[in-house]
Amino acid sequence: MKNFNTLTFVLISFFNFTNGYGQDGAVNDTVCIMEGEAINYNVLDNDNIPPMVHASLMTPSPCFILLDDGELMWKQGAENCCGDHVLKYRLTGYTGNNFMAFIHITVKCPKPNCTNIDLSDVDPGGPIGGVQKPIFYACEDSKVTYYVDYVAGYTYTWTVNGGTYVFPTPSNQSIIDVIWNTVGPTTIQLMTNNGITTTTEIFCIEVLPAPVAGFTTTMNCVCLNSPISFTNTSSGASSYYWDFGDGNNTTMPNPTHNYSLPGTYTVTLYAYSSNYDPLGNPLCCCVDSVQMQILVEDLPGPNIYWVSTVCEGDSSKYWTDAVGCTYTWMVTDANNNPVLFTGNGNDTICVV
Repeated sequence: MKNFNTLTFVLISFFNFTNGYGQDGAVNDTVCIMEGEAINYNVLDNDNIPPMVHASLMTPSPCFILLDDGELMWKQGAENCCGDHVLKYRLTGYTGNNFMAFIHITVKCPKPNCTNIDLSDVDPGGPIGGVQKPIFYACEDSKVTYYVDYVAGYTYTWTVNGGTYVFPTPSNQSIIDVIWNTVGPTTIQLMTNNGITTTTEIFCIEVLPAPVAGFTTTMNCVCLNSPISFTNTSSGASSYYWDFGDGNNTTMPNPTHNYSLPGTYTVTLYAYSSNYDPLGNPLCCCVDSVQMQILVEDLPGPNIYWVSTVCEGDSSKYWTDAVGCTYTWMVTDANNNPVLFTGNGNDTICVV
């Protein structure tokens, strides 16, 4: 559920040219890098070009520079570089030949902090100068802590639209915990008063829909070492994590599990939804969970026998050597769908 973000660079030929080797000089390249690390990429490395060429950017960039030797680097102090960048560059040879190409750079930014957000130094933005208000993302039905720097003697008045809030520390009202219950764009308003003047700030919030976790099982009481199957009924989720309560877990959507010790176990399913903005940058990963208790008896289940492996469409006989029992059979396929059979109530059945 946790991943690092990368920068993807695609080098696209602007036009084809032929060098002394009779081959195109520039080739398409893809480079991935962890954000925050050095780029360590040279536009000349995969090019078949004459020696002694000099590289230069023809498109000004606030985020990148291209050294004379073709090394692509971050510009010092570069920030707010998320998104796509298309830069034209030129290679100049000692013979006077000029070769040009484009670098298509996609910058994917890290996942935002969706649980503990500092609003103290946020640029409120607005229409003046074309500055866009920042958007803070949150998950539906999740708790998010928002805070500003506390100043003694100031009063803080919050207005939360689409959610409910409490003060986790009543003596410090510069911090609030919000539970968001309405999906979509909304706002938080903060009025700060120093005893003389009042300052009002409005922060933009986008509440993302949360998945709904759910599962069923054919039984919640099983024999020791008998398999129990779980059917996932979650909606709006992209990945899952099961905790069977006995130290075992899985990420399979619809698992089957055996308990080796008797007792009562709490099975928990976590359903996750991954969210991205239009540029592919990760947003909040929303989660929901649901639990069910499973009772494991201290006796193992009965032995079941069959003649041999069968092919699709064949019939086969299954029987048990358990005696003095009431026989209730259930037959399902790999997808937990029921399979037709005859003989229920007896120690032997025939599966069609």
